[in-house]
Amino acid sequence: PDSEIKDPRPSYQINETDFGTDAAAMAATAFASASVFFNNLVDVTNENHDDKKYADTLLTHATQLYSAARNILPYSRYHKSVPTMKHVYSSSGYVDELLLAGVVLYKATKQQSYLDDTIEMYRETKGLNNHTEPLDWDNKWGAFYSLLAEATLDYRDQDEAFLVRAEAEMYLDGIVRGTTVNKTDGGLLFWDAYSTENSNSLAMSTSFLLLSYSAKLLRPLAETSPNKDALLTKAQRYEDFANGQIDYIFGKNPINQHYVVGERSNSPKYPHSAPASGFTSLKEALKHPYDRSRAHTIYGALVGGPSRNDSFADARLDWSQTEVALDYNAPYQNILAYQIMFHPEDPFYMSPNEKSSPYVDELENKATLPAWGFALAIVLPALVLLGVSIGAFILIRRRQRDRKIQEEVIYAIHTAKNIYRPQRGITAEEQIRPAANQLGFISDSGDQMPLNGTIMTSGGGSTGVSNEKLDIPDQSKKMASSSTDNENRQY
Repeated sequence: PDSEIKDPRPSYQINETDFGTDAAAMAATAFASASVFFNNLVDVTNENHDDKKYADTLLTHATQLYSAARNILPYSRYHKSVPTMKHVYSSSGYVDELLLAGVVLYKATKQQSYLDDTIEMYRETKGLNNHTEPLDWDNKWGAFYSLLAEATLDYRDQDEAFLVRAEAEMYLDGIVRGTTVNKTDGGLLFWDAYSTENSNSLAMSTSFLLLSYSAKLLRPLAETSPNKDALLTKAQRYEDFANGQIDYIFGKNPINQHYVVGERSNSPKYPHSAPASGFTSLKEALKHPYDRSRAHTIYGALVGGPSRNDSFADARLDWSQTEVALDYNAPYQNILAYQIMFHPEDPFYMSPNEKSSPYVDELENKATLPAWGFALAIVLPALVLLGVSIGAFILIRRRQRDRKIQEEVIYAIHTAKNIYRPQRGITAEEQIRPAANQLGFISDSGDQMPLNGTIMTSGGGSTGVSNEKLDIPDQSKKMASSSTDNENRQY
């Protein structure tokens, strides 16, 4: 248990004197998003009304945090108040967090002032509409563009709404067309300044944006638009592109590598994870990098991913390729939820021609039997079960015959005495109600629980943004962490 961990685990805080605008804003976003989720849960299940109370509590804290983020001046990045984080998860800015929090608070409260204030802040500083960074824990621009476009669908100023959608699609089109990002030869999205450490995660977060934008904006707009064909064509293009990224993750790549732990025979075996390794210290893990004697299979974990040339080292100590993290899995699992809701087809590797096989956990199958052992283990229980079944069948038939004889005797006696007249009851067929009348079906209309993008932690920035209205730090290109930083991230 956690109480037995002897290593120091310091916690940090921001407050009014040592503040972090980005951290407060993202906490507000997280609380408001969770509030929306729990409210939707109550609406769908109509069961646990404690969820409603919890949603209200979350929203109260979200509004408090957002108010602090907007009003405590001067605006600041959290790692200035918590210097320890500067060399590990430093923040490149706070404006994208503030804007994203405003949109999500509008979604959670339906209060127009949140949306108006967000658009005002967005428009008052030049250059905020042309970011091209991928969506990750530090950069939220892609999420902001997409959610703002969704929030302004019914906005009173339709010129502004149209402009917002154009800016969101400029961001997404740049990805699909390859004008703002590269791809590996095998087809995986690759931002040279960002993807060296977690290429899979960035490809998944981008794919989720594409799928979400298609489902929430393009296809609904196409239903009433004179440009229906163009909108549907773009929606299909976004979906096809995202599905191509998912197929890459699932093994359709030059080295046939599946990047989800425990899924297929070609899945990673050595994720960079303390629980997965089974070791209790980094020293032990460094000494035995390929020892799996104490390992655990962390099913469903998405690892960091390949390098620029599609190569991948399944090595526990290579954290840049085999690390697992919550923000890696979040967009990936969002995509799985989307596929279940809108495209419930099997992945390509389930086809009969696919060479990979289901994952067999060798960690749980160390005591193996020879082939004849498996045969006996299967055949003998089957024979016993067959014998028991035959015996039970004979016994039941005998009891049914005896009961029928008894009923005939009783009937004859009562008939003779003229004190009993059997009445026809309702037949079994008449008692059965059509199963379809007892089942509820989910409608195919758009009236389903909305997909909510999982929001990561602090950061965000801007290159070449005017500092006329806000104290926005310039953002240089993100560089790879030093070896000291990498050491800090291990385990």
